[in-house]
Amino acid sequence: MDRRSFLKAALALAITLHPIEALSREKEAGSTLRMYNTHTEEHVAVKYRDGSGYIPESLDRLDHLLRCHYNGKVHKIDPGLYDMLASVDKLHGGGNTLHIISGYRSPEYNAIIASRSGGVARKSLHLQGMAIDFRIPGVGMKKLYNTVRTLQAGGAGIYSEFVHMDTGRVRYWGKNA
Repeated sequence: MDRRSFLKAALALAITLHPIEALSREKEAGSTLRMYNTHTEEHVAVKYRDGSGYIPESLDRLDHLLRCHYNGKVHKIDPGLYDMLASVDKLHGGGNTLHIISGYRSPEYNAIIASRSGGVARKSLHLQGMAIDFRIPGVGMKKLYNTVRTLQAGGAGIYSEFVHMDTGRVRYWGKNA
């Protein structure tokens, strides 16, 4: 086993054994996120946290990227969601570009998609800036879903083209689970 594989396995074990402690240690070190919004085709790569805490201007850039693509409304995203994304990225080698399918959803847009699909919650955590649907190119949905589950820090759902992750209570769902 090479050093990189060993370190990835050790981080995965640490998160599995003490997920909240592992997330806290990562927060102290600082984090960078690379994201691509699949609807707006915008990219962002930003260090959103450093040793002294969150960087407000960087959070604003991320919040803007995760705005409702239906009407452009921007909403504050729970910074804990960014920490979870950074942890998932690190568990898959780090430096990945996360493809975002859905971040914040305005009430208007959520109502439209809820009326078209039985799988959309009318009181979705997307409405509160506490949920994200995403994928990492080259990582299978089941593998990504299982990584999110190891965090034990919120909800995780698996779908054919993306994984849902949120900062609500810990729970899991999906046909492919």
